[in-house]
Amino acid sequence: MTAKHTFPARTAELEALGEFVQQHGLGPLVELGVTELVTNAILHGGARCIRVRVDPASGQLWVYDNGQGFNPLEALPRPMGELREGGYGVAIIHKVFRNLRYCRRRGWNCIRARFGEVEK
Repeated sequence: MTAKHTFPARTAELEALGEFVQQHGLGPLVELGVTELVTNAILHGGARCIRVRVDPASGQLWVYDNGQGFNPLEALPRPMGELREGGYGVAIIHKVFRNLRYCRRRGWNCIRARFGEVEK
């Protein structure tokens, strides 16, 4: 069964997003990955609205935002383990999710991903 959560693009909404993810049994790593996607859309993309859909049975999720276009598949993840502030978001997304897909339609970014076993 697919569950949906739509909310204003404000970091104050991240707690409610975390509760939504937890309610559907997705676990802390998926929550971390979704939080990275949403935070990037808010802080760097200027999104005003976020929509998250999850289907725990199929292990899929979709994150939609109406911010500036940004394809995380085109961004090279920076190496993990370096001591620095920031820059881990894309690497985390690539570690947590599989089969990432990106498209932009009618002013909305859409990222589709599978979750489950984490890449080592």
